Amino acid sequence: MFKILKIILAKKGEKLSEETRQKISQSKKGQVAWNKGRTGIYSEETKKKMSVSQFKKGMTPHNKGKKATEDEKKKMSKAMNRPEVKKKLSESFVLGFFNSATNQITSAPLLSILMIYEIFLKPIRAK
Repeated sequence: MFKILKIILAKKGEKLSEETRQKISQSKKGQVAWNKGRTGIYSEETKKKMSVSQFKKGMTPHNKGKKATEDEKKKMSKAMNRPEVKKKLSESFVLGFFNSATNQITSAPLLSILMIYEIFLKPIRAK
């Protein structure tokens, strides 16, 4: 519980002082980069994906600036209100903040929302 509160109350977005930045810089001096001297660390499939992604960078989407018609808006609204779509979206939202390497949620605002839900709202909804 303490770790969660520590994460929530962290100084997120605060700028480091020049002295702190110098200390961090000095501690990193002499460390070898993880990929220095390595070759063939990316598979051909990964290289292809990175290439396509880089190619698409800067291109505008086909529908940018176009207004959706009333019919299209109704279709989108209907699609978004299906239970399976809502479930998929909520799961992907939470997983977007989940760090699989550490098995922890990495977003402080999301953590606070989940804590509030667990403590206050879940017992009320169970009744």
